[in-house]
Amino acid sequence: MATNMQALLFSLDKSLSALSSTNDKKAALLAFLDKLERDSKRPLNLLYPSSNILKTNSNVEDIINQRALENLIARHGLQQEMFEVQRTQFSRTPLKFGTPMPPPLGRLSCANQSTSKSRFCLKDDCRNILRSPSWSPAWVREKRTPKFVEGSDSAPRGMPRGMPHTFGMGLILWGNTPAVDIINAIDNEGMADIRNRDLSLAFVASGDLRNMVRTINKLPGDYTGTIKIVLNDFNPVVVCRNLMILSILGIVEDIEEAAEHALHLWYSIFQPLSYQTRVFVPVMQSEIFRSLNGTPAQLTPSTTMCTTFSVDTIAFLLDKLRPKDIDPVVANNAFNNIMNAPERVDYRDRYYASVKPSHRLALKEWRSYGLVLPFGAITAHMAIPNPWLFTHDDRLMLNDSAHPFEGWDFDEMFSAGKAHGTTEEDLIGCLFFYVKDQLVEFSKRLRTFKIQIYISDEEARQLPKTLKSHPTFPQSFDRVEASNITDKNYVGMSVLSDLGPLLNKANPHATIIGLFMNWYLWKNPANFLSSSVAFDDAMNRMASCPSVGFSPTNIFPLNQKVFEMIKSLPLFHDTSKSFEEYIKEEKEDEITSKAGLQSRRINRIVPHRCFAKLGARHSELPVIDSPERWYKVASLSGMSFYERYIEWGHVTDHGPLPVCARVNTRLLSAFSVLTSAYWHFLLFSLFFLLMLECYGIL
Repeated sequence: MATNMQALLFSLDKSLSALSSTNDKKAALLAFLDKLERDSKRPLNLLYPSSNILKTNSNVEDIINQRALENLIARHGLQQEMFEVQRTQFSRTPLKFGTPMPPPLGRLSCANQSTSKSRFCLKDDCRNILRSPSWSPAWVREKRTPKFVEGSDSAPRGMPRGMPHTFGMGLILWGNTPAVDIINAIDNEGMADIRNRDLSLAFVASGDLRNMVRTINKLPGDYTGTIKIVLNDFNPVVVCRNLMILSILGIVEDIEEAAEHALHLWYSIFQPLSYQTRVFVPVMQSEIFRSLNGTPAQLTPSTTMCTTFSVDTIAFLLDKLRPKDIDPVVANNAFNNIMNAPERVDYRDRYYASVKPSHRLALKEWRSYGLVLPFGAITAHMAIPNPWLFTHDDRLMLNDSAHPFEGWDFDEMFSAGKAHGTTEEDLIGCLFFYVKDQLVEFSKRLRTFKIQIYISDEEARQLPKTLKSHPTFPQSFDRVEASNITDKNYVGMSVLSDLGPLLNKANPHATIIGLFMNWYLWKNPANFLSSSVAFDDAMNRMASCPSVGFSPTNIFPLNQKVFEMIKSLPLFHDTSKSFEEYIKEEKEDEITSKAGLQSRRINRIVPHRCFAKLGARHSELPVIDSPERWYKVASLSGMSFYERYIEWGHVTDHGPLPVCARVNTRLLSAFSVLTSAYWHFLLFSLFFLLMLECYGIL
């Protein structure tokens, strides 16, 4: 079979090379594919085996042959014709039938409200042991040391010691820091001025769409300017997911339905059955998928989208759009193999121990079924495995630490849930209504604002050259959002030399925004546990914060309080001095000077630290001003609390480089020296008591 297929491909290559017109080549390609399908006695989409089909040598040959065919098609510039084949193939694929999608959800009360008044209430769930105050982690019940205390995990290869060990494939498809409005007109250009101003924005390592969605939604509703957006990411999975979500939000006529389908493609393991007819067909028949060669296509009457993808990314997109029969059982097992792996029970229980009882149940529900829907919502129609969260061999792309709510503002999320009739206890339901509201508004603005979107898959340092090679693309920007590629383990600080020239010199508010998530791993002094002075300072601040409710007489249950305290101590640690030393070692001053850039004394777009005040000095700590704020920050968020943002602007805009506040150890009082020994003794005592409890002695 392999030899025969190679001969056929050689013959096709020869035939295509002899033809000059695209139409002739298209006809020859379609004739070849038709003959191939008839001779093989099976649909072309089955050249890729499903996970529920036994992997044989012939399956491996099919994969090799498919890649060879895709490379041949790319050489002759016929990728667009392959999309026509996909449309035709899909129209001949039998549709699955089952429960139709219910009307778009606008209001649904959570089952946690009342077990007697709600007919949707699942009483067994409400009486789940996870909601009981007496629930305890498995390691306590089994009287053993938890896995994460044993220290058996090692850092990923190539990373310094201290990098958290991950479980799963590790693709970051969902944001894990709150969405950012990268314009923030109120504190920069001003709402009155921004209303009529043309804007150019670049997301050079975009990740998911949350920052783009928030930025557009924060503009005035009567905005009349033109927005040009470069949406770039080097990862083909990320850019193709973003392309699909944008296409759904712009093409599906019913905005409410479009928002729900986009939300499920983004976050849910299964999609509604109506996706095949109500979404996939109109999206595939749209102008967007007929113009993947850099030609602008109409997404909505007011928004255009221009896509420039590499051959590899187009091949990946074709594979994902190819009709497949993924067994729902296989998909569900793949999800549970990661999210509920037996060997990771202690890691899950550690998280459960830090959250409220109803949130434990909500998280357990999500980790069991992978659906972003309100608790108690109808789910029978959610039956199509989401190919955008699984690999071609049906493995889940995510880590077991991934949570869909970490990329959004908790206060706004819970407020949206209440507005739609649920409660804060319904964690995932609040997320559903909040994200849906955001996507509905974003979809409306795609249809009314004048927006030009340019999607690409370039490496960040190559992006400026690509922009220059396309004169119709934006050449300068009012905002450049670099995400965390400034981190040492990605591109590093040197990327600023490429991004600096992209800033719009005519706009004094033009800014590059960089996020540093992993810098502390290369800077040992940033770890306050290595410095008794910093450790004692953080402990004193935590103990004196009334919202935390921590004191030596309030440390039970031991497991929850001790681990919560250790995880959250960085919130009370001033990392500014160590961070300043880190960026100095990375030659930030030298790089930015050559690029005509300068970091700001005071951030004006995003706070210097997550949960800190915008406009605060770089040495100021995150704000913990209420018990609810403490819970959302310390328990629900998945941050290390070392994350820091820097904003760079033109040299003449913001004055000299910031000088971060430093801890003056000479001013430490005798009281601080005394409390040092006290806190170390207390911490040792807590660990000792914890071990006694783990082994059932206490």
